[in-house]
Amino acid sequence: MLVLLKILFWLIVVAGIGLFAYAFLNDREEGYGSEEKKPSKVYRLPISLVVAGLLLSIVFSAAVQISPTQVGVVENTWTGELYILNPGTHVWPFTKSVTPLITKVFVYNTQLRSIEIGSTPAKDGGVSASSSSPGQPVVFFSARGWAQVNKETILELHRKYGKTYLESWVEKIWVSTLKQVQGKNTYDFVASQRQVMESSVEGELQAQLMSSDGETPLVYVSQLAIVDFDYDDKVNAYLDSVSQMQFQKQQALQQTEINTQQQKADVIAAETNYLVTKRKSEADAIMNVTQAQGNADSVKLAADAEAYRITAEAEAQSEAVAAIQKNLTPEYIEYLLALGWDGAYPRYWLGSSTLPIMNIPAEPQ
Repeated sequence: MLVLLKILFWLIVVAGIGLFAYAFLNDREEGYGSEEKKPSKVYRLPISLVVAGLLLSIVFSAAVQISPTQVGVVENTWTGELYILNPGTHVWPFTKSVTPLITKVFVYNTQLRSIEIGSTPAKDGGVSASSSSPGQPVVFFSARGWAQVNKETILELHRKYGKTYLESWVEKIWVSTLKQVQGKNTYDFVASQRQVMESSVEGELQAQLMSSDGETPLVYVSQLAIVDFDYDDKVNAYLDSVSQMQFQKQQALQQTEINTQQQKADVIAAETNYLVTKRKSEADAIMNVTQAQGNADSVKLAADAEAYRITAEAEAQSEAVAAIQKNLTPEYIEYLLALGWDGAYPRYWLGSSTLPIMNIPAEPQ
């Protein structure tokens, strides 16, 4: 809005000058050669427009509008005093500190501002920093961070560095801090401990962005991130050779591990086969022993049964003979002899004990 008003006031000035020129030319044409001709009243309007436009332009030259995300610093060019302008519209004489032709107003953005350090790829457009390694090989960086002014210390920030603090101060200190941290460490520090390096750079930078009391930040810095980094050609060649050797070593270690595992597998297979064979042999032996024991038990049982049968029969016969003998009487014996006689005389005769046995033929000779 203020910009439009300033443009409008200057247009009024231009219009007044145009009307004045038109009136002047017209008056010269009508009164050319007449010494009694007096200035016409037509000059009053253009002169009034020019004067009013100039006065308004001068008054609004120091007017400024501060948004909620900004803070203003008013600098009195005569006394050198500085004042803070809070968000809002400031026009003299309503805001006494904004005086036309005497004061200048500088507007600072209070939002987070991105800081770019170098560009990617880092080797082509990054920041170069020497390292502490032998030969001090160079490391190239591309980084990004954030900066935000502190409203409480905005006057000291303006007094020391002015509105271009981001370009003339913060960015340069960020680069110098990055080089300083890298210079204290080996070239591969960023590769092995990137987060530690980022924290170190951010801490060193914030320590330098303090007010005169050493405690209050002039600018808050945060979220430094190393986007990309690279090394010079010699270091890259060395790293490639080391990487190749490490790759070959890793392959050898992997092959060794494979061979070791294969040997372990073979040993396990042999032990398993031995155990299986042993257990099968033990099972066969147990089966054979069991079978032999079963056969022996079967034979023993058969023998015991046969012996029992013979014993039983003998006992039965003995008991039968005893029973028969117990019941024999002379009469029963004669009865049995009679039952067993076939009607023929005996062929042998048993005489006395002093005579031999004689054969008595059944028929006469």
